[in-house]
Amino acid sequence: MTAVQVTGDGTRPPALSPSVEAILVGALGTLASLLFRGFEGGRWSDIPIFRSFVDPRLYLNDPFIQTLHEGTPAAYTYRFIAAAIGALPWLPLNGALFLLFVPASIASLALAYRIVRLLVGDRISAILFLALYVSGFRLLTVGSPILHSAELTPAFLALPLQLGALYAFLRERHALTGVVAGLAVVVHAPTSSYVGLAIGLAYLIRVRHYGVKNVALAGLLMLLCSAPTVIGAALQHAEPLPGWALQLARIELATDLSVAVNWTRGGFLLYNAVGGLLLVAGLVYAPADDRRRTVLALFGAVVVMCAVAFLFIDVSLRGAISTLVARLQLPRAAWVVDVLGLVYLADLLRRAWAERLAPRPLIAILVGALLVSPSDFAPLEPIWLVAGPLFLIALPLLDRLPANRRRPAEVGLTAVAVVAVLAAAGGR
Repeated sequence: MTAVQVTGDGTRPPALSPSVEAILVGALGTLASLLFRGFEGGRWSDIPIFRSFVDPRLYLNDPFIQTLHEGTPAAYTYRFIAAAIGALPWLPLNGALFLLFVPASIASLALAYRIVRLLVGDRISAILFLALYVSGFRLLTVGSPILHSAELTPAFLALPLQLGALYAFLRERHALTGVVAGLAVVVHAPTSSYVGLAIGLAYLIRVRHYGVKNVALAGLLMLLCSAPTVIGAALQHAEPLPGWALQLARIELATDLSVAVNWTRGGFLLYNAVGGLLLVAGLVYAPADDRRRTVLALFGAVVVMCAVAFLFIDVSLRGAISTLVARLQLPRAAWVVDVLGLVYLADLLRRAWAERLAPRPLIAILVGALLVSPSDFAPLEPIWLVAGPLFLIALPLLDRLPANRRRPAEVGLTAVAVVAVLAAAGGR
């Protein structure tokens, strides 16, 4: 038995508050991220933009960079980052970016931890989720949103607001949801717009649960707080793109715009099939409470957005509508599924280990394979693609087998997983 620490008067010491606990976990997660992935500074395409706002005399002949100096809403966060760099002239550029990266990382990981605790409650599940999240594992290849990153980008600075909006929505803090989701759009519209749209559609899907008044309040505040970016984008980017530009965008941005591309390549198809089945298993074994219904509403919203992208990008390119869909990059809304689905998968893996729902060696192999699986899908990591289906087979199989036949089945499933590991190692 574990001894319970007591103070001199026989009482237990006060527990950490949930907020302090989350911040400490976020700090430890950030440290683990830095040890595991390092810090890569700014993205190569962003560095010249940062420098141009620090010193406007630079890159005067670069039309792309100069566009950002003409008042486009996309420049808001670049200006903020440049101001931070300019305020710290004694630091190298990457040093200043690091000082922005650390608090953003701690905040995003702390909020992710709070989301897991809210949905499934268990600390071990939350730690396992954060390990998978920081490693970059995604359940689906649809879209190319970041989970965690080793770079300081405007999208990474928006992550705490995006996760904060999801957390507020799951807690039914309607005014806070609208404010935070709207501010996220101002920080980085391309990756925050689909979060706001997913939350908005989920509100509509469950309008009878939330009530029209709360839905209207959240929507109005979201629009008001995102107005600087929404109005600026509407004024500067309202014209429809010509057909050739949409075709080029569909080729160049592939998974960000096209849903079909994720099902037409053998590797992507296999990845999404196994990841999708793991997602379904996590939801099936999750507590059937109201928060799971909220998560399912968010997933339904993502399906709607991907269906719209499929119709107006993959099936038919139709001027103004396809332009709007392309600029919103709706398939990237799969980020919501990747994050929240990973919560339920982590909890299922924890339960399977604790309750022996599957062979423990198989679970260990699967978790290890998920942690080292490359996040860019190339080359495909074969171990988790074998261990995943074996885990899914084990869940119903061992539940139905009599006690005297469970052991041989466990040994057989584990042996296949070990063979997969050895085969993968031998093929490298």
